[in-house]
Amino acid sequence: MTEQPEQPVQPPPPAPQEASNGGGSKNTLLYVLVGVVIALLLLLLVISIAGPGSQPPSTEDPAVPVDTAIPPPLPTEGPTPTPISGDPRDILGSPVFLDEFDNDQNWDVYDNDCFKSEITGGKFQMTAKGEKDFASITCWELTWPKVTDYYLEVTATSPAVCEGIDRWGLFFRGPDTRRGYALLLTCDGRFVMANIDGTAVHYIAGPETSGAINAGPGQTNRIGVGAKENNFWVYINGVKLAEIQDSAYTEGVRIGLAVGSTNTENMTVFFDEYAYWNLPE
Repeated sequence: MTEQPEQPVQPPPPAPQEASNGGGSKNTLLYVLVGVVIALLLLLLVISIAGPGSQPPSTEDPAVPVDTAIPPPLPTEGPTPTPISGDPRDILGSPVFLDEFDNDQNWDVYDNDCFKSEITGGKFQMTAKGEKDFASITCWELTWPKVTDYYLEVTATSPAVCEGIDRWGLFFRGPDTRRGYALLLTCDGRFVMANIDGTAVHYIAGPETSGAINAGPGQTNRIGVGAKENNFWVYINGVKLAEIQDSAYTEGVRIGLAVGSTNTENMTVFFDEYAYWNLPE
């Protein structure tokens, strides 16, 4: 909107002068002196209230917290107790579920673009095909039990030929067939735990090496995980390697086995003694 120019203001006509006697100028001087004194008193009062050390309010913006890619662990009331002290297999007694792969009643046989599976010689064999489109993919197969809080373990023997981050292990806490957690060992002797959300993999522990892991081709390891609410404990060959908190899939009930091959085509892993135990209260 265009502003209108201000109109000149005509000064008001002078007020008529009253006749005064000779004391008028003295009275005017007295009024001026009184006004000056009052003004000085007001100035001193303002200075005494503000104080010499007062500063104007800061105009700098407050710091803004940065949202990190990985959320911090959920707060807990004090340390989270480990439900198992020692090798879980020796402490928890007989498992609730044990599959020694003498038959195929707990698993289906698959052969797709990512992997194939079969049960033979008392072993569950999973072969990661490792073809170009699946070199970075981890595949899994589920069994029928559906459980929430437990210690889950499998004995796995790595293939005669593997390299680097070729990997295998447990799939657990899946809310459906596309999402869940994976605890994996690699051919070069590391463990990693990941949250798989159906489109991406989010690593929440590792990859880390450990003297408890038998690294390399043709080696056998017991891979185990304790899961209770949002708390997880990683065990390799009965040795606890990590304690983790993550709340992505606290109610997931699907469990299974997983493989993935980045460096070796047709990499076959042999699984045995797949079992879970209830955790103590």
